[in-house]
Amino acid sequence: METPYTSRCRAVRVGGLFLGVFAILICCQTVSLQGLQPAYAWTAAHPAAAALTVLLLLCAMGTLYALTRFLSLSFLLTAAVPVTLTVVSYYRMVINGEPLMLTDFSLLGQFAGVAGFATDRITVSAATWTALLLLLRLLGAAVLVDIALERPPRAGRLHRAGLGFSMLVISVSIAGNTYCVEAYRHYAMQVERDRACGVPLSLLSTYLGSEAAGSDEYSELRMKRLLLEMEAAIGETGDQRPHIIFVMNESFFDVTRLPGLTFSADPLPNYHRLESQTTYGRFYTTTCGGGTGWVEMQVFNGVAKDFLGPERANTDLTEEEYALLPSYVRVLQENGYHTTAFHAHTDELYNRSENYPRIGFDEVLFFEPFKTGATYEGGYFDDSSSADVIISLFEQYRENPTYLYTMTMQNHQPYYAGRYSEDRVTVTSELLAPEDLEVLQCYVNGIYDADRMLGKLVDYFSKVEEPVILVFAGDHVPSLYLSETETVYSKLGYVDAPLSADWSADEYRRMLSTDYMLWTNFDAEAGRQDTSCTVLGGELLRRAGVPSTPYFAYLAQSAKSLLFYTGSLWIGPDGELLPEDDEAGLKAYRDNQDIIYDLLYGEGYIADQINRIP
Repeated sequence: METPYTSRCRAVRVGGLFLGVFAILICCQTVSLQGLQPAYAWTAAHPAAAALTVLLLLCAMGTLYALTRFLSLSFLLTAAVPVTLTVVSYYRMVINGEPLMLTDFSLLGQFAGVAGFATDRITVSAATWTALLLLLRLLGAAVLVDIALERPPRAGRLHRAGLGFSMLVISVSIAGNTYCVEAYRHYAMQVERDRACGVPLSLLSTYLGSEAAGSDEYSELRMKRLLLEMEAAIGETGDQRPHIIFVMNESFFDVTRLPGLTFSADPLPNYHRLESQTTYGRFYTTTCGGGTGWVEMQVFNGVAKDFLGPERANTDLTEEEYALLPSYVRVLQENGYHTTAFHAHTDELYNRSENYPRIGFDEVLFFEPFKTGATYEGGYFDDSSSADVIISLFEQYRENPTYLYTMTMQNHQPYYAGRYSEDRVTVTSELLAPEDLEVLQCYVNGIYDADRMLGKLVDYFSKVEEPVILVFAGDHVPSLYLSETETVYSKLGYVDAPLSADWSADEYRRMLSTDYMLWTNFDAEAGRQDTSCTVLGGELLRRAGVPSTPYFAYLAQSAKSLLFYTGSLWIGPDGELLPEDDEAGLKAYRDNQDIIYDLLYGEGYIADQINRIP
């Protein structure tokens, strides 16, 4: 028979469960929104998201409490995942401008290498400390409850745990699949979902709602018609096979675009001098401040990350999937090119040593074999030495058509005073404090050396008799972090806020644009032409004049309607934002959606034809 004391114990424990999960929700939102008051306001403004989060956490904590019979331990284990995800997402956005995404989990095995670039710049804010201290105080209170009250009986604990777990599964299956899928469809960008749902529920929404699908028009007849359009896009090929040198330069972009800056000299003299002789312009990428490997892979295959599903990283696919997906590197290989990839760092990130051979590289090299005689600037294998490696490899393979891809490392973050022994070009601004200028000055030193690399390569290949194409592009804008409340971009007014959650669509467009240049020693085609990591491969094959595939020919043609797309951000061929109801842009989007769906997930109506050179 239950005594009054036993009844009070049960009431305290049940109350502790409800209080604990609500506190976890508030702590997560305090970190995400950087304040207790905004966290309470969010709960009132988003009752459905708050209630579903509490329900899921309650089922999880109830299950753990039934198993452990310790309120404190169940609270700690339940809080660990959502709080960790929220803290990581917040500081990822502070450092790189974008929140935690499911694709980031593909880098868990290289966590130490990724974290090493940023941990020395992270300072824990007052709001984050408030949230963590609140959790610690509640944990202490739960420990006292465990000590003071008798624990639940062992008998039946597996039954109670099974009941709690069943409720969790049912909640995810019914409420989660209903609310989360709708949230995923309604909020196209991860950062929008985070603000509306909270980080833990937002990530769950991405996972549950991101099932790959074709458009409503997907059918065999549509795909056959689309194949005819793709084949019709294939242009004439040339008689020559130009060597192709592609340099993806770390964080390269035209820093003179930032307002309010004064330079003692042009930090990009070669880039600006060559604009009148080359094709150049904005280069739209999938990320800002980091994620180089994902940008690289999208350049190679021309497949937007939207169509792989947000939970799939394009650097973490299976061998079979890489074989199915397009690759302009493979197209060049099939045209008789010797294909080489060189990364001026180690092979620890993005599975390059495994993935690159799968997409058509004959040879994958890293900086270790080239250390002898190399120079180092800013702590990394420098851009001048990377240029020397390119020239050396070209001399080695130039008897046959050669494709050399290089990913540099010198201008990688972090940026800080003292990283360079001397300043190349001095930058000043009335909008930046002296300590802020130290961050920007470090980046400017690196970008100046990147520009010298461009000049060095153009000087060398200008004297080469064989036809050569040189592409020089930036993978993403640099992470110019100052504090949790400011970046160089926000202090200069390039964007209105440091976090992407507060950017307008046009600000997001700006922050996803670097710069590129396509130079040749044989082609007079010149002028500004914006491009993106999605369509550049098709344009490169067109300029080279090599026999292409229906996919890349159509990709180059579709760039005339839709240059770049990610989530709800669509960019037209003129580099301006497109409305989602733009007829030509919508057609290009749906075409690409169905092509990739047919290749990887659908019926494969044209899968064996679009990657074949006629």
